Amino acid sequence: MRDLAEMWGELKSKLDILVANTHAGRTAILPPFNQLRPLPITTIAEYITRLLDSRQQLEGSEQAITNETFLTDLIITLPTECNTIVNIITYQLVEHQTINYVITTLVEWETSVQNRRREVSSSAMGGSTMTSGYVLLAVKGYDCRGNGRKYTGD
Repeated sequence: MRDLAEMWGELKSKLDILVANTHAGRTAILPPFNQLRPLPITTIAEYITRLLDSRQQLEGSEQAITNETFLTDLIITLPTECNTIVNIITYQLVEHQTINYVITTLVEWETSVQNRRREVSSSAMGGSTMTSGYVLLAVKGYDCRGNGRKYTGD
């Protein structure tokens, strides 16, 4: 190998495997997994990636993280803003609560929230009026009196 980045990457990979294959190494990986928490500046997807990385390092060892432990840790460490989606997930049948289902549901929910925030902020920048948390439909030509009819200017 001549590329320094490639060499360091390969060295790190081999060292990670070596550390994960020793009892001391595995013991050093498990507490950080249990202490991982989502940071306000990171996305749920980034947080899940960090959890999955820790889980993968312990795969096949005595300290391997089970699906149930992984899902429990993920769900209980999410911020309170995720309570609604967490409730939806936890009220699913247990056999539906797979790692793929939970991760996909959380990432799709996060993407949906981010898209709505972008839409609201771009609407606000475009001259929308906010009242008690509701965007007035008059901006888009609807009557604000709640009857859902197009505003004709009368």
